[in-house]
Amino acid sequence: MGDIFAPGHLGELTQVVPFELVDAVLEETGRTECRLRILPSRVGVYFVLALGLYGHAGASLVWQKLTHGLSGLVIPVPSEKALRDLRRRIGTAPLKALFETLAVPLAQPSTPGARYRLITTLTDHRTDPASALVRLYHERWEIESTFLALRHTLLRGRVLRSKDPLGIEQEVWALLALYQAIRHAMVTAVETCPGIDPDRASFTIALEAVRNTVTTATGVLDPAAKDQVDLVGRIGRAVLAGLLPARRARFSARVVKAGTSRYHAWNRRPDDNRPLTSTNITDVEVTVHEPPPGPDRKPQLLTPGRRPAVLRSPDQAGHPTPRGTRWQTVQTILRQAPEHARRAEDLAAVLGITGKKKLHSFYVQMSAWASQGRLVKVVPGTYRITPQPAIDTAP
Repeated sequence: MGDIFAPGHLGELTQVVPFELVDAVLEETGRTECRLRILPSRVGVYFVLALGLYGHAGASLVWQKLTHGLSGLVIPVPSEKALRDLRRRIGTAPLKALFETLAVPLAQPSTPGARYRLITTLTDHRTDPASALVRLYHERWEIESTFLALRHTLLRGRVLRSKDPLGIEQEVWALLALYQAIRHAMVTAVETCPGIDPDRASFTIALEAVRNTVTTATGVLDPAAKDQVDLVGRIGRAVLAGLLPARRARFSARVVKAGTSRYHAWNRRPDDNRPLTSTNITDVEVTVHEPPPGPDRKPQLLTPGRRPAVLRSPDQAGHPTPRGTRWQTVQTILRQAPEHARRAEDLAAVLGITGKKKLHSFYVQMSAWASQGRLVKVVPGTYRITPQPAIDTAP
């Protein structure tokens, strides 16, 4: 029975997410199995969390990571389908409840940078001096570090592996819970060295340390159970050995408009009269130039099977005048009652246009005439003549 539950771990991070906590959220959400299975629900929760650790690996490879350090035990080897069924069985509720349990303030009151207040509500200068609020203001971008860790460090810029909404929701809660658990281990390690700001702990180093302990199944059980006091552990020692430099306060001047680019200062053309610096515009002079006459068209060489192009004179709207007897007939019909609109279907029947393709071509032609201003589209498929004498003359 112990071998069945053995793959359910996160290495040394299991001390942050213990078995009792996972069993409690499963019982609270009603996801505990009614009978003993080869893949228990507890193992499924740790498996989904491990998927976030190895976002680049498939489900089977993640299972191999969990079982690699469990030598000497009889471990089941599930298929991809069995692992998918395990995820569907536990659903999203346990992961959400697990995150809500882990999402608590991690730092102690004595931890540097642990106290956060809203500037707009702090009016007592004795309890909240202005210097402390100013230092805190420059840490207002801390949430961006969380987004960076989730999207680029954990996911490495990849999209979630699930293809359905429930699977995506499950992965999101698992990633949030995993991120909170890793941060918990980082803060616990930093607090053993007084005066060190948790901002100096590297999330990347902590993540790699967690992955190493998962593949080797190191620190799964609490050292206190073996009368060994280890407040830091392998994850903490890796974090403390690779502390980042003290983070400088971030300053960002409020700029309405950026200065003029100086690219043209060293790549300037001889005829470029633009100013090198920002200049106030006091006067605008507009000069209209007449376009030069267009060149004469060159005669086209006729080839067998090619008809010569026919130039059409543009009308006042800038569109070529319609050619052929179709426009003359349509114009004559609509001129008989200019105030009444006619349907395109009725005009097609008068012109003797039949067939699906020909009717479609005629409807497109009617719409084009309406776009040119020759017809007025009253409603879709219904037109009347535009009262413009300039377009009465047929070519």
